[in-house]
Amino acid sequence: MIRELQNYINLKLSFELPNIIVKQRESEEPKVYEGPGSLYQDEEGNLILKMYSNISESFSSIFNDDSPPGKIIAENNYYDLAAVDMYGKIWKSEKVSIGKNYGDGGKFLIILAGLNKVTCEENLPEIENGSTLILYFNKNIKLPVSPFFEIPELKEKEIYKNVRLFTTLKIRDYQIIISEQTNWIEFNISSKQSALPKNIDSRICEALQFITYTKLNWFFFYKFEGKKYYQKLNNYNYYKIIEGLTPPYNINSGTSKPNWEMFKLYLNYILDYPNPQKYHTISSLLNLIIQAEKLPIDTRFQTICICIESILKSEFDFEIEVDIKLKEHQLDLIGYINENINNEEYKKRLKSLIGQLSNTRPVDKLYKLANDNLIEERMILDWEWLRHPLIHGERIKTEKLQEYLDKYYSTLTLFYQLIFLKIGYIGKYTDYSSVKWPTKEFKNKLN
Repeated sequence: MIRELQNYINLKLSFELPNIIVKQRESEEPKVYEGPGSLYQDEEGNLILKMYSNISESFSSIFNDDSPPGKIIAENNYYDLAAVDMYGKIWKSEKVSIGKNYGDGGKFLIILAGLNKVTCEENLPEIENGSTLILYFNKNIKLPVSPFFEIPELKEKEIYKNVRLFTTLKIRDYQIIISEQTNWIEFNISSKQSALPKNIDSRICEALQFITYTKLNWFFFYKFEGKKYYQKLNNYNYYKIIEGLTPPYNINSGTSKPNWEMFKLYLNYILDYPNPQKYHTISSLLNLIIQAEKLPIDTRFQTICICIESILKSEFDFEIEVDIKLKEHQLDLIGYINENINNEEYKKRLKSLIGQLSNTRPVDKLYKLANDNLIEERMILDWEWLRHPLIHGERIKTEKLQEYLDKYYSTLTLFYQLIFLKIGYIGKYTDYSSVKWPTKEFKNKLN
């Protein structure tokens, strides 16, 4: 296992595969290719499958593409593969796009495919109690520098005596140990129950993304569960990280307790999200904000503004009670339109606009939270200042760049505080809305 990890990091991972089956997806008469080959990393670390098939195809069939430009690629243009390695283990990968050629006048059809993820499942010789998942991450991820041990006895385990521990935590029935190994960061989560949630690896990545403000993913995955052993490899691109500079609480502070408390609450909040193939809504928004830091600055500003509206729509589903007088005026205006406007198209558009006056807008939700003393009105005003001109196409005035940045960081702080309210976090955070970015205490909680 350790050798495979090291080979992966050194871009030297390679498996000989005596038998590979590649089968077309969702087709009444699927194409099936079979033969020997190998799985290896190219010079950039991408996982590549190469297979030799004795099935003969015409050159026109090889280069025929059934997906016209501008259309989403149909499912039957993808393939699923299953491959047996030299030890009899079966490796699988789903929804693979393949390429075919005969090489330089070769006899055998060559199948090439770039793989995003490959998985292997084995039966264990003995029944194991509970479950253990081990995830391996890029060592360059910056985790809180001061260790925090919620379960002190775990750090005394023999296997952790000569490594750096970042934290030991307990969430629900799960015990978590995060440590720094020689060439990677190891995340170990175990449970006395028979199974871990199927999507827990994705949710762990999302919770780490939240406290580090870094887009990241694991590159190796090992799980022991009951009588089963699972192994997964991600494409080397998952080893890469996109690092931001403004996590919700400074990672280099003197204590890491707030960071890991945020991690626990965030993971607990998103863990039951039902779609294992997608980020939780909040995580997807945070992912957009992080990646937008690498784009032109006006895109960065627009992204944070839109994400405020999105999180209010997805996570804050309360309605604002409509003012009775406003409702009366709406009815009066609609009556006037019905009596005095003859053009049916104009009448329809006017009534639609007036009908929106009683809809709950994102800004209404923000002011409701401010009126309940849960967030500060000044940050709402900063969001509005930034949002209105940019969303309507106004160019940034370079002489006001500092003011734009101030409003941006204030809006980012507002975004974090909305997350704090949803996950129930109370404690220290970095206030990017104030000069010098001081540490402050968040004390507010949703009823």
